Amino acid sequence: MLLHIVKRATSFSEIRTIAGHEYPTFRSACQTVGLLGDDQEWSLALNDAAQWASPYQLRQLFITLLLFCEVTNPRNLFHDHAAKMSEDIRYHMNRNSSIPNSSALYLFVNSSLLFELDKLLRDAGYCLSHFNLPIPDNIGSASTHNRLFVR
Repeated sequence: MLLHIVKRATSFSEIRTIAGHEYPTFRSACQTVGLLGDDQEWSLALNDAAQWASPYQLRQLFITLLLFCEVTNPRNLFHDHAAKMSEDIRYHMNRNSSIPNSSALYLFVNSSLLFELDKLLRDAGYCLSHFNLPIPDNIGSASTHNRLFVR
């Protein structure tokens, strides 16, 4: 696909060079020039599922999309749907904790969500970093098993 855009390239690195910037992979160069599809289809699938699925089921669907659907930007898809995928975590924290609804609570919920996604990915032989997803804070991941915080 890039050969139709990058004319007269004589090396692989020239094919990956777009507007004077050499990209590390052909995929990233293709994404830059808009040759790859966006993740709108996967985002719509998560939005539709959010109408009837539990947050745990949404997390499983997110992992399925990552593993089998060639998501072009997993980080953006994660950020767009993190709130729905973590509703159960937020609910338990609000109900069982004295932590006020603040940025600390948001960070804890986000870290707990990432920890849960990482567990699902590890069951499939992958990890968060393989999909360029953020790594959870140690506090959040350790606290998800603390019965004083989560019941």
